[in-house]
Amino acid sequence: MAKRSTPSKYRRELEVIFGRPLLSRDGVPETGLLKAERRLDLVLPTAVRDYYVLAGAAKENREHNILYGPDQLVITDGFLIFMEENQAVVHWGLRVPFSEKADPEVWQRVNGDKPEWYPEKTPFSVFIVKNLAWQRGIEMPTSQIEP
Repeated sequence: MAKRSTPSKYRRELEVIFGRPLLSRDGVPETGLLKAERRLDLVLPTAVRDYYVLAGAAKENREHNILYGPDQLVITDGFLIFMEENQAVVHWGLRVPFSEKADPEVWQRVNGDKPEWYPEKTPFSVFIVKNLAWQRGIEMPTSQIEP
């Protein structure tokens, strides 16, 4: 299987999901990502970094589930939490350390008396696109979103 070009793949997928072209203001400035990496003492995986730079500030990331901005990213229980379900019942994160993976697997934490983490069995680049498509009620062919 050929390795996908994450930024160009994200652009095509997101323009379908958002129903509009991506604008420069949809991206998070590199300085914000660098500041978050210094604060967290880690380097974000390529797929995560590419998404934030291209579309991390887009309003669509907060229409239902909430993608955290770089200044909101936090490490809890060995996971970098990057998204919160709209009622905070679930959080999504990436296991830290990332083990040099460019596109790490997403994990879900169900909150409650005893919060537990479960693997989504999906890499970040696929998860973020599927999640946004689901939130907006858009059916995307699997071939368009698989790595």
